[in-house]
Amino acid sequence: MSLELQERSVNSLSYVRPVAVAYVRAKGPIATAAPQAWRQLRSIITGAGASQFSVGYGLVYGSLSNPAQMYFEACIEVPHNDDGVHARMLATQTIAGGVHIASAAVSSHQSLACALEGLLNDPLIGHGLSVADDRPAIITYARAMANPYSKVWALTLNMPLCWASGSQGRAA
Repeated sequence: MSLELQERSVNSLSYVRPVAVAYVRAKGPIATAAPQAWRQLRSIITGAGASQFSVGYGLVYGSLSNPAQMYFEACIEVPHNDDGVHARMLATQTIAGGVHIASAAVSSHQSLACALEGLLNDPLIGHGLSVADDRPAIITYARAMANPYSKVWALTLNMPLCWASGSQGRAA
């Protein structure tokens, strides 16, 4: 195993709860868009005197096979007691929840696309479940803001799933 990507657990099904976030978007391949979005987000929140956050989310939109058309959103959770500070500084949205295939990993931004592609080959996909194209992949960064200069992150990769067409698993 390389230092770039080391799986720490087997893939599993998980439920990701919907969460309100403030975010910054950057277009392009994950290897360049992710660091760019995180730099912009950190600059905005530290420039405004906002507190540091311990967990961050990365949303990956677009096809991994067409990196130039992808975009990445660096996100922080908006606290329930937020008085609109985040909405004045950043764009806001609610990350859609749902069933995902999840994998814990240690990865650099340069290795994220490869790690996400690995989830697409999981045996769970194809047995009544398929990748949900209408929702982004979600990357949960542990201690995302604690060390903003880190080159390697402790992550949970979440690929959204839905029932495959023709599957009998859907409730009526």
